[in-house]
Amino acid sequence: MTTYKGIDLFGIPVYEGKFNIHQPDVEYIKSLDFERMEIDNGYSTVNKHILELPELSKFKDNVLDHCGQYLYQMLTVKKHTKFRLLNSWATKHEPNDWAQKHDHVNSFVSGIVYLDVNNDSGNLHFHKNNIWQNIFPRSVSIDFETYNPATSSEWVYTPQVGDIFLFPSSLEHSVTVNQSKDPRYVCAFNLYPEGKFTAGNHSDLTI
Repeated sequence: MTTYKGIDLFGIPVYEGKFNIHQPDVEYIKSLDFERMEIDNGYSTVNKHILELPELSKFKDNVLDHCGQYLYQMLTVKKHTKFRLLNSWATKHEPNDWAQKHDHVNSFVSGIVYLDVNNDSGNLHFHKNNIWQNIFPRSVSIDFETYNPATSSEWVYTPQVGDIFLFPSSLEHSVTVNQSKDPRYVCAFNLYPEGKFTAGNHSDLTI
């Protein structure tokens, strides 16, 4: 039998971790002012910088700890490169609400923390971009016996309370319809690099 080793080369790095949820933080976030989104598929906090609120300082520290694991341990970004929190907000999806396929512009890294969900609150879908040709192009649709992160066009998670995902902001994602009887609450945020950059460039770049 021929032996081989598979290498996941040039894949899209997604971080999945477990967040230490404190119920008082969740209740405080639920008490914030929400407004209906323009696309009419859910609610978002009016405040788009909720992690700057002093009441959520420990929550923010926990978020940044996971971001550090993703950036400096998983991706091995050099620590002189810093990432600042651009914005942060909570979303509420009532029964029958959903989230369309979208990415996050003007951002490098995005994250989601699941505050209050159940198995019927809606699945998180990550979508492979049509022009991302890590394997076969879409000019011919190849059939597979089984699908894996290299061959799938999308990847699906059923989130649990305390799940946290970090991913490139360009990675499209969506959420299916909330089929439960309860609202679904998540906290989302974006990060942007800052500092002095020299790798891959003949001149320094400062952001």
